[in-house]
Amino acid sequence: MDTLVELRQHPREEVFSAVMFASDEHNAMALDLSAGGARVGLLDEWRPSCGSVLPVSFLSDTDQAIQLMCRVTRVAVDHVGMAFEPEQDEGIRRLLALALH
Repeated sequence: MDTLVELRQHPREEVFSAVMFASDEHNAMALDLSAGGARVGLLDEWRPSCGSVLPVSFLSDTDQAIQLMCRVTRVAVDHVGMAFEPEQDEGIRRLLALALH
């Protein structure tokens, strides 16, 4: 069996965490996170446009929402790939600390 080599700059970690696209109030679920972005499962028929930049609220079990600006990099049938916009290092660190620990 062939093994897949991870070529991503930032390795992904699986999560299952609530997300809200703040501009449109569409609920979703973060499926995996990395220091560079997230893969988010969409829960309804709404699909953002590839390339759009949206405020996304990552919700945690502690009722702490972390809002980050994210660029949609890929749109699939049931999920989107998003890259975190630059200059949000503190928010990204907080998100990863809450989600992965």
